[in-house]
Amino acid sequence: MVKQYGVYTGNKQPTGLVIDVLQRITAGKHR
Repeated sequence: MVKQYGVYTGNKQPTGLVIDVLQRITAGKHR
């Protein structure tokens, strides 16, 4: 998870990072 956070942080801002992470986690759980 730490590695993924680093990638997201480098590509997007902290605010978008949190939203993207939450969306990815929810999508993963739904799948």
